[in-house]
Amino acid sequence: MVAAKLGLRLLARCCLLQNPHDLLLGELRSLHDCLQFEPENYFSDVFNFGGRPPVQPRFDLTAAGQAWCLDFCHGRLENGRQARILAVLDCFTRECLLLKAAPHFPSSTVQREIEWLFLVHGKPQRLVSDNGPEFRALTLPEGVEAAFIQPGSPWQNGHVESFFDKLRDELLNREIFSSGAELQAHLDDHLEYYNHRQPHRSLDGLTPASFKSRVSDTMQEAEKLKL
Repeated sequence: MVAAKLGLRLLARCCLLQNPHDLLLGELRSLHDCLQFEPENYFSDVFNFGGRPPVQPRFDLTAAGQAWCLDFCHGRLENGRQARILAVLDCFTRECLLLKAAPHFPSSTVQREIEWLFLVHGKPQRLVSDNGPEFRALTLPEGVEAAFIQPGSPWQNGHVESFFDKLRDELLNREIFSSGAELQAHLDDHLEYYNHRQPHRSLDGLTPASFKSRVSDTMQEAEKLKL
């Protein structure tokens, strides 16, 4: 009954907008914690689309490096041209491992960036992404699984989508970038701020760097107790 009332409220609000999709996804994210339902299930439960769509399997994450998520968003330059922005996040610590802008991101460039991250951070067990051709074309080493979300279901990659929402609000929609180099400089500053100075409610009010450090210390203490 509660879900039905919320569905009607969202539907009424969305009908007043020309582009309701972003609003709807934002509302579902904010309601997810208090109602404890999956956004992908919400559509079929409330709007009765005739059966639930397949849901990306959940991963029981306990440490950094078990799963990364990645995706693209866009930034606009002063001359009107668009730049693609690739972000890679650790799904457990929410740490942003890569935030890079380029005019284009062919699969070969994405491959090179991912391989560099493997060298710096080690290989995760899974890479979570949408079904974009750049991600489908990745050649992953043994032990790394490609976990693709369902087509048209960005909420199944919610960590990176939430990251992009904040990136737009805090940077991309506020600044005018005269060049790709200036955009990248701002992205570098944002990555440092996000990882080391911005607290996250989902991380007990810690920054991703502080949360990662706390988890590492806890695991080390647990290992000592086993000896």
